[in-house]
Amino acid sequence: MLHPERTITGHSAAIYSVVPGRSAHAVFSASGDKYVVEWDTSTGKQLPFAVKLGHPAYSVCYIPEQELLCVGNSIGGIHVIDLKEKREVRYLLQHSNGIYDLAWDASRNQLLAAGGDGVLSAWSVPDFNLLIALPIITEKLRQISFAPDHSTFVLACGDGRIRLMDPVFFNEQSFESMHPDGATSAVFHPLKQAVLSGGKDAMLRVHALAGGHELLAIPAHNYAIYSIAFSPDGLLFATASRDKSIKLWDALSLEPVDRLEAKHGGHSHSVNKLFWQDSEHLISCSDDRKILVIRAGKQPEENPE
Repeated sequence: MLHPERTITGHSAAIYSVVPGRSAHAVFSASGDKYVVEWDTSTGKQLPFAVKLGHPAYSVCYIPEQELLCVGNSIGGIHVIDLKEKREVRYLLQHSNGIYDLAWDASRNQLLAAGGDGVLSAWSVPDFNLLIALPIITEKLRQISFAPDHSTFVLACGDGRIRLMDPVFFNEQSFESMHPDGATSAVFHPLKQAVLSGGKDAMLRVHALAGGHELLAIPAHNYAIYSIAFSPDGLLFATASRDKSIKLWDALSLEPVDRLEAKHGGHSHSVNKLFWQDSEHLISCSDDRKILVIRAGKQPEENPE
């Protein structure tokens, strides 16, 4: 079940993204207050790293192999920060609108960026040469998610479609079903040949990986689903929504297990991003300027008498 263990505060504006940091109990957060900060989730205290940018920070990506932090801002720029030297080493300006997501492809040493201008860009690391700038749509690209083996990735797109992409030649294939008014999140199911997606329609849609047809459409939330995250063992997943709630699901049955709302210690505004820090803890961030450390898991079954 979902139980908030710790609330981390310090940002003065909405937190748009939170990702794993440099240790097992560390996270990086990106906020509308223009700061990117590293936090210790075991204490709730700020670690000795914070950087202020010139524009709101929309997305953040840590590249452990290079000790680099990449931050996408609201005007389409990507800051590359060397954490060892504690300075910005590159500023990449290819996009004309905000960077809504960044994804590290360790198998190919490339960074992918999803632009609010509808362009997908790929950059080689560590030299950060532009490999491709591919116009996909005229609406926003919202999320990039890789398959577990990194053989392919999916894009959640503002035109409502989920696109399956080849990370080598960047060929694309659209799934059949759409989210009216835009898709906002998409991930691969680790135990099924399927992709789960969320959109502004508040629906959780399940697509067959082969053929792309829709297998299931679940009315999961009251407003847009901004994030979907699977537990490390793949048996649970969580969804975060603009309706201020986080829901926990059984990944095999696709049935809801629990729901966390403000009255039970959850967020009071839109929940923007989730990830599992370990098998028992979810990390979330919100427009309420808070990061939550949430214990998550199924209730133990009672022993029969």
